[in-house]
Amino acid sequence: MARERPAVCIDASVGAKWFLKDEDDSPAALALLERYVQGKLHILVPDLFFYEIGNLLSLAVRRQRLPEKTALQSLEELERLHLEPISLRGETDSALSFSQRLNISFYDAAYLAAAESRGVPLVTSDKKLLKAAATEFGWVLTLAAAVEL
Repeated sequence: MARERPAVCIDASVGAKWFLKDEDDSPAALALLERYVQGKLHILVPDLFFYEIGNLLSLAVRRQRLPEKTALQSLEELERLHLEPISLRGETDSALSFSQRLNISFYDAAYLAAAESRGVPLVTSDKKLLKAAATEFGWVLTLAAAVEL
């Protein structure tokens, strides 16, 4: 019997490393992406993810970390990945609760709510989010832990 492929929800701190290769842990993020491309891992993202990646790429262009052409190619590549989006409709109450309880941004809390709603681990490189959530929620994983799934 074939083993079902594991599923994870990732946040923008992980996705950014796919395109900003000078980021810490970029090789681990790319390894996670490679497992997805090979069909060995299912990656879910809240719809917010696409806007955050777009914003990160826009900032990278403004700060001259990337040429605009490269940022546009990165956005096209992101679309071609066909990551499964999770609508946050109906999850905002959960996100607000996480935000207040953990003293984190609503944006970060939205990733927690999305992962919890699908019953999958959240993978993040965001140190503040990890510090706030990892001890309380065993399903919040570092990139290093996720690569081992």
